[in-house]
Amino acid sequence: MFRRFGSEVTIVQSRSRLMMPEDDEVSGTVADILREDGITVLASATPERVEDAGNEMLRLLLRRAEGTRWIEGSHLLSAIGRIPNTEELAPAATGNTACG
Repeated sequence: MFRRFGSEVTIVQSRSRLMMPEDDEVSGTVADILREDGITVLASATPERVEDAGNEMLRLLLRRAEGTRWIEGSHLLSAIGRIPNTEELAPAATGNTACG
């Protein structure tokens, strides 16, 4: 979404591919689609440190097999996983008795 609004977007993934639960082909296809949309995808890149770069910018130090690399940006979104919040969707929780 942010890329389509005109922002430069870089996805940093510490694992070898974007979507680990999926097979190589699916994960690779999704990464290719993102790249075609102008998103930079960096796999096997471990974030090491965030610093203030001045002028309301941040610098992120990444460690990769070939060495370290800095990337800069105005915003940093850290998505470290999620736990589904679906308990309130159960039929009993909604008051719907027709579903069992």
